[in-house]
Amino acid sequence: MKKFLIFCFLISSANVYAQRVIRSEQVTDYSIYVMGDKFEGVIFDAKYSPKGAEGYIKDKGRFTPSIKEIETAEKLLIPGVKIFSQKRRDDGRANFVQRNFKKYLRQYIGYINEKNEKVIFITALWKKDEVSEEEIKQTIKSYPYHSWKEEYKWVADGGNYYWEAEINLNTNLLSSFGTHGVA
Repeated sequence: MKKFLIFCFLISSANVYAQRVIRSEQVTDYSIYVMGDKFEGVIFDAKYSPKGAEGYIKDKGRFTPSIKEIETAEKLLIPGVKIFSQKRRDDGRANFVQRNFKKYLRQYIGYINEKNEKVIFITALWKKDEVSEEEIKQTIKSYPYHSWKEEYKWVADGGNYYWEAEINLNTNLLSSFGTHGVA
């Protein structure tokens, strides 16, 4: 019953946090850039092998998330993190993330879990760390995140400025969420 009530809350809240993709662009043969009303990210397709995510993604297979599935994941993300932080009584990290959702770049990886359910693994990078295309031309190899649209990025530590989440598309629930530690 408790899961049913959480599910109903998330579905009704999803309309409040409606997200839609307003622009998409093929970046590489394995990544698609997406910009939404309140988010920006890149979808990595099933062929792409993300180095650094192996320890997080326990999969039976991969799939390429569709635009509609990304919109669904984004709709569930905000209320899901809110519920997660209330259940965990976290130390304010999730609250910081909630207040700053627009300031993160997302990377989306789709996988099939051990129950054969579709899950979108989201890695978020602090947008303030991203530089303009002009700055990239000037500092092309010295800036560590200039290629976030072309390759998966995982940052050790970094606190609230980096986080991961998993959205289960079969249950329409946030199945995990965590910010990074601080060195």
